[in-house]
Amino acid sequence: MLPSQYAVDYESLLSSAMARSGANPAVFLLEQLPLVWRDAYLRAVAHDTNLVRFRFRTFEYICDLYSQLEATGEPFPVEISSRLEDDYEAVLSLLR
Repeated sequence: MLPSQYAVDYESLLSSAMARSGANPAVFLLEQLPLVWRDAYLRAVAHDTNLVRFRFRTFEYICDLYSQLEATGEPFPVEISSRLEDDYEAVLSLLR
């Protein structure tokens, strides 16, 4: 089970989405989920991050392009840089 400090409180987020009068809950979630996921990811990792957010067709991707940080010449401990790779952290889309 995921330790609570890394967990996302989806019930609270959905309640906030539903409580918004006149707002479409799906639009609210599309705006808020990437921010919530980013914060949870940053709490969970022990290394510097290079989070990139981009859209391709109807999908939005959030990636940690860690290798790009290494390319800048920033010094990273060998024990960390040797086991980390670029990774997709989240993908979301609103099906219409």
